[in-house]
Amino acid sequence: MPYDKLVFEQWKKEGALTSLHICGKSTSIRDYMVETRTHNIEVDQTVDLADAKRKVGGRVCLTGNLDPGAIIRYGAPGEVEKKTRECIQAAGAGGGYVLSPGCVVVPGFPPANLDAMMRPARESGR
Repeated sequence: MPYDKLVFEQWKKEGALTSLHICGKSTSIRDYMVETRTHNIEVDQTVDLADAKRKVGGRVCLTGNLDPGAIIRYGAPGEVEKKTRECIQAAGAGGGYVLSPGCVVVPGFPPANLDAMMRPARESGR
């Protein structure tokens, strides 16, 4: 954490926006993630998004955590849209939330599922 903090401070001096992604269930180190003073914390689908919003929402922007495999890659568009709405409901109130997959979007994701993810995002956010 101290080294991440130094890196983020330097990047900020250069005008960069910073983001920290930790793979897996990062709940136990969440406060350390905030202490890095990054602009944004990205959490995987293994993290309870509503709990993360309650704990860090006033201190840092939160990003995540739609399951990129089971939902976006292999789910049906209706399931993707439903889970997207759940993420927005869990963390969107009051701002400071960016909807995204819990990890990366890789080649092979069905375009219909990406569209299903974006529809509620466009309706709900800015």
